[in-house]
Amino acid sequence: TARDDPATILYQSHPATYVARISYTLAIFEADPSITGTISVRSISALGGSSELPDSNFMPTLRTVHAAFGTVNLDIYADEDFTAPIFSDLGFGESTGDLPVDEGILLYTYTVVGNPGVIIDEESQLVPRGRRISTVLAGLPGTDLLRIILADDRRSIETHAKLRLIQAAANFETLDLYFVDAATDITDINPTFPGMPFGFASDFVAQTAGSYDFILTLPDEKDPIATPLQLDLVEGDVVEALMIDTVDPTIVEVAITSF
Repeated sequence: TARDDPATILYQSHPATYVARISYTLAIFEADPSITGTISVRSISALGGSSELPDSNFMPTLRTVHAAFGTVNLDIYADEDFTAPIFSDLGFGESTGDLPVDEGILLYTYTVVGNPGVIIDEESQLVPRGRRISTVLAGLPGTDLLRIILADDRRSIETHAKLRLIQAAANFETLDLYFVDAATDITDINPTFPGMPFGFASDFVAQTAGSYDFILTLPDEKDPIATPLQLDLVEGDVVEALMIDTVDPTIVEVAITSF
């Protein structure tokens, strides 16, 4: 609570279970962007285990990205409640942003806009208590959509940048990625991430700050199939690079999101 003000609750955990004969430390931090809530509290046991104690006053969030080229705009419903969508008219290349949702395993239904009877995709998904989760819908018309589900580690690190890669371009079974210093000639070098299959998603990986060229090619080739993108990273950045299809099936587009 605020000092000398028990009515102003700043953080309140869910019930927590502790094991007898083991000592615990509760560590209180500034809010971590990977969780919901304004304060981070971690329980650290003498055995070395550590876990986040979510704030019971904040719901977890689900972010959905529409990367399914050729699929219509979508309404999203949760837990078979079709009275109102949790998000309406999500278009290709767009994101819902972080939507507060109930914790646990819920059925999420994606339908044609304004017509919940026409289901495009439907699947149960776990959203853990206190977490931020992202889902990327990918695939082509006439196929079952792929859902790439990601736990978002958005915590900024002051000594380096963090980068996550998602290969959601369904027209390409595999892609090579060159993530190189700006103006580097890739003719005689190997790809940084070779053979990324459709549906590939990396964790957020540490990256030194600097100016980089983001170049995509077909496997074992050197001609770019996307407009080379210069990405300037500074220490503390948390960035997602999403590869998606375009009207031209031989070209990929790269969408950058900074958290």
